[in-house]
Amino acid sequence: MKENKKIIITGATGFIGQELVKLIDKNKYDLHVIIRDQNKAHVFDGMNLKILKGSLNDADFLKKSLSGQSIIIHLAAMLNEWGASRTDFCTNNVDTTINLINNADKNLLEKFIYLSSVHVYGANFKNLPVNENQKPCPVTLYAQSKLEAENLIINSGIPYTILRSSMVYGPSEKSGFMTNLINSCNKKMVFVPGNGQNKIHLIYIDDLVRAILIALEQAPSNDIFNIAGQEVITLDLLLKKVKTVSRRSFDVIYIPKVLLFFPTIIIEVLHRLLKLLGFNKKPFITKDVLDIVTGNRCFDTTKARQKLGFAPQVSLDAGLRDIIKI
Repeated sequence: MKENKKIIITGATGFIGQELVKLIDKNKYDLHVIIRDQNKAHVFDGMNLKILKGSLNDADFLKKSLSGQSIIIHLAAMLNEWGASRTDFCTNNVDTTINLINNADKNLLEKFIYLSSVHVYGANFKNLPVNENQKPCPVTLYAQSKLEAENLIINSGIPYTILRSSMVYGPSEKSGFMTNLINSCNKKMVFVPGNGQNKIHLIYIDDLVRAILIALEQAPSNDIFNIAGQEVITLDLLLKKVKTVSRRSFDVIYIPKVLLFFPTIIIEVLHRLLKLLGFNKKPFITKDVLDIVTGNRCFDTTKARQKLGFAPQVSLDAGLRDIIKI
C-alpha cells in the first residue's frame, strides 16, 4: 500500500492554523503539527495527526521533525505586536524560516507553502488594485520581516508557493482588524481616524483556508499570489454594514489623520518609557494602527484565479453575520 505524503504545519494552534488542520484530508495525508505550548495541544483532541512539541529555532528538533516530510506549510509568525523590536520580528519570522529551509528533507520536499501578507506592499497606493508586480515597500517591522522571509524562500532553491493574504477575519479571531472594529462599535460614539473613504479589502477565514488547500493540491508554482475576498469596501460603508448586521446604534466621528499623527507618536513614546518602568500596556492608538485603519488598499487576485483556480466564496455580509453576536 502506498504511504500517505507527510505534511508538517507550523503555527497550527493559531487562528488560521486551527481551521486549516480541521479541513486537511487526514486519510490522504500523514499530518504533523508543530506546537510550542503543550497546553494548547487539546485543540487537536480526536484528530488523526501527530503533535510535535518544540521550537522553530531549535535546529536539532527541526532536523528530526522535518525528516521524511514532503510538504511544509509555514503559518507561524509574530504579528503586528506593539513594543516588539526588530530583533523580535527577525527571531520569530525570519530566523524560523531560515531554520525550516536549512533543515528540510531536500530529497523528499515537494513544496513549501508560505503564508505571507499583503502588508509587504505598503500602506497607500496611487494605482489600485495592487497586483503582484507592485514593488514591495513594507512599512511595519512585521511586514519587513515577512518580505525578508519571502526572499529567503525564493532564493533557497526549494519548490515554493507564497500566498500574500489580505487581512483575515472570522468567528474565532481574537485581536485582528475586524474584531477590534466591531468591539469599538459597542460604544455610543465611535472615533475613527481618517475620513472613512479609504478602501478596505478583507478575506474570510474559510476562503483563506480554501486557498491554502488549493495550493496544497497543486504542483508548486514557484510564484507569489494575492489572496483576498470578494468585495472591496470603504471603511465608512463597512461601519454602516456593521451597524445594520449588529443592530447597534452608534455615531461615527472621523478625525483627520493629520491631527492624530504627532499625538500618536507622543503617546507611543510615553508608553515605551512606561514599559521601561514595568508598565507594559499597549497604547490605545499606534502609528501602525493609524496606517492600517486609514490605508487605501485593494488587491488584484486575477493571478490566483487563473493559475491556482482560487475564487473567494464568502460575501462580506455573510462573513459579518457569522462573527457578530447579536
